[in-house]
Amino acid sequence: MAKKNKYTELIANTGALAIGNFSSKILVFLLVPLYTSVLTTEEYGFYDLVFTTIQLLIPVFTCNVTDAVLRFTLESENHIKQLVNITLKFLVLSLLPAFLTLLAITASGISRSTREYGGYIFAFYLFYMLNQYLIQLAKGTDNVKRMAAAGVVGTLVTVISCLIMLLIIKTGLKGFFLSNILGQAVPAVYLICTLHLWKYVDIGISLDLELQRRLLKYSLPLILTNIGWWLNNTSDKYIITFMSGMSLNGLLSVAYKIPSILSIIYGLFIQAWQISAIKEYTSEDSRSFYNRVFLYLNIFVYCVAAALILFTKPIARLAFAKDFYSAWEFVPFLLISGVFTASAGFIAPILTSAYNTKAVVKSTIYGGIVNIFLNIVLLYCIGPQGVSIATAISSFVIFYVRYHGLGGIIERKNLWRILLLWLLLIIQSAAELLGWYGAELFILAIAFIWNFKHVYELIQKLKSFFINRYK
Repeated sequence: MAKKNKYTELIANTGALAIGNFSSKILVFLLVPLYTSVLTTEEYGFYDLVFTTIQLLIPVFTCNVTDAVLRFTLESENHIKQLVNITLKFLVLSLLPAFLTLLAITASGISRSTREYGGYIFAFYLFYMLNQYLIQLAKGTDNVKRMAAAGVVGTLVTVISCLIMLLIIKTGLKGFFLSNILGQAVPAVYLICTLHLWKYVDIGISLDLELQRRLLKYSLPLILTNIGWWLNNTSDKYIITFMSGMSLNGLLSVAYKIPSILSIIYGLFIQAWQISAIKEYTSEDSRSFYNRVFLYLNIFVYCVAAALILFTKPIARLAFAKDFYSAWEFVPFLLISGVFTASAGFIAPILTSAYNTKAVVKSTIYGGIVNIFLNIVLLYCIGPQGVSIATAISSFVIFYVRYHGLGGIIERKNLWRILLLWLLLIIQSAAELLGWYGAELFILAIAFIWNFKHVYELIQKLKSFFINRYK
């Protein structure tokens, strides 16, 4: 594949995902003032814990076959019928442990809310799992545009049903649950129809046990990766709930909404990057390709994060209602964590392209352990802000371990440039929390002047792409 085509395909896939997901995710973000004005901090804290727990349990109960779908369909489409039947089997089997777990939690009395919302929780598990599976299948079969369209459909359903449930019918938390269930179920049905999933499903097929063995050999170690990410990104919510109560967890959960803007932006790229990283792994100039994309990605992510830190308070005033406004204080270091996560996410597909899941697993487990330890220590020593700092440190640990797992693919000169940018971002975050806005602007000016050449190159590449594509 020619060099031009590599960048063109990456930008085109990112653009398709952006059109399909970015605008729709922004619509969901704009709903934050609605549900923070309708739901209490305790209610939203409960919903967020449910969502967080489901994200942990799906990879465990399904043997993480969803992650394997993308890798194996890109490897070869010759066995796609076998692949679909094998992976769907694990999805169906996962419903039993999911139901039993929900039943056990309800019977134990750990949470009285679980009894009231049990049916909603199980339905959300089912449709969230199915939708995530179909998204990976769509990417692996080169149906990125259909996947993007499904994102638009799902978000419109979520937005409209939220407005109806919360403002018109006024069903509170139950309506919020139902809106999010519909937001997963409708795009899942859309993808089933547009991908013609029924063509691949054959209940009577004799499953290829060798393919299943290879698939599980790839996917099972990645369960630990998902657990590690879960520990790194969400263990703080459980620790805060246990040590400080559900209300403070509600504040932290809402605080994540501003960093989620950054996550949405780089998440669109990462989805496209998974495809390019795997396809280009064996090419002769893959090293050069990886380095240039790594540099451009990090400069772009820095610019977005720096802008969000600068405008954290104005965004919080617009987006956070009532008692939620004080959540802005968590935002700067959560954004820093998001920046580290973007780089770690960039490296992961390169490692998995070489089937080096060991480095991916090790990094996330280390990061998760560090996060739990620092969450407890820093929460006790310096209060709630310690949780966001702990999350940032553990995210950096994940990046650092993965970087060393690459074996020198990313050049040191690029690494040092990015590390210095991150240092400027940390200083800017401290200035934001202290209210030193003049210092913030000075730091941003230094960063822009220092990286002007690379920013200009990135803009020119994007400009050239759109001119050539739409002329």
